[in-house]
Amino acid sequence: LGSKDSGLDASLNGWNVGVRVSLYVNKNGEDTVDLALTSGSYRATLPISLGEFTRQDLDRMLEQAKQK
Repeated sequence: LGSKDSGLDASLNGWNVGVRVSLYVNKNGEDTVDLALTSGSYRATLPISLGEFTRQDLDRMLEQAKQK
């Protein structure tokens, strides 16, 4: 398991697609999730970043979902 100092990393791979998830505390003290797509186990290409997200982003997305 991770800690506030070390963070937490996980990779889940299918044969042709995968995801890398990193959780850490950013410089503002906020829990942050970094998501990236990978090419899975078959190809060893670099990850493609989907973005970094904090609680503020989650709250905004939940509010947008309510309005639909």
